[in-house]
Order: sequence, then C-alpha cells, then structure tokens
Amino acid sequence: MTQEEYTKKDSEIDEQMAALRKKRIALREKYIEDNKPYPIGSKVRVFDNSNNSVQYGFVVGYELSYYDNKILPKVKKMKKDGTMSQVNMCIWSCMSVEACND
Repeated sequence: MTQEEYTKKDSEIDEQMAALRKKRIALREKYIEDNKPYPIGSKVRVFDNSNNSVQYGFVVGYELSYYDNKILPKVKKMKKDGTMSQVNMCIWSCMSVEACND
C-alpha cells in the first residue's frame, strides 16, 4: 500500500464517520424534540430529595444522559426578582424536576 492509497482510504473513512455523526446528532435532536417534558423557557421547580430543598429555575435546553439516554433538562437558576440568572443549575439523579405554575 502506498502513502497515496492510505491517505485516500483514510479520508474516505473520515467522511463516513462525519456523516454518521451528523445522523446521530439529528436523531438525538428529533428524539428530544418529540419527548421533551417542558417547553424551553418554562419555569420549573427542582426538588433535592436528599435534603428536601426546593429551587426554582428556567429550562434553557435539553441533553441526553450518556449511560441511559434519559432526557435531562438544562436549567438556569431564578433570581430573587423572578428573572433568569446566568448561573446554571446542576441536576443530579437525586433531584426531581416538575413544572411550576406560579
């Protein structure tokens, strides 16, 4: 095998991998769009079951967990005046998220 043959086959494999990554991203986005529990921008209440605390925030997006493909909301904290903060809220497995109708 010459260097040109190797380079050509390697670039073909890179192109195939890039196409498959794009398909995976589109598949994840479709799955999230069809199954997201709350609309983006909605106000949510986050319960920490380990110490019985409650926090409020706004949904700014969604992501999939890597180990079980569960849809996880990305939440930004709520300021005391009721507006969205720039600070992200970490959602752990011991926490539950539900819609807030306040």
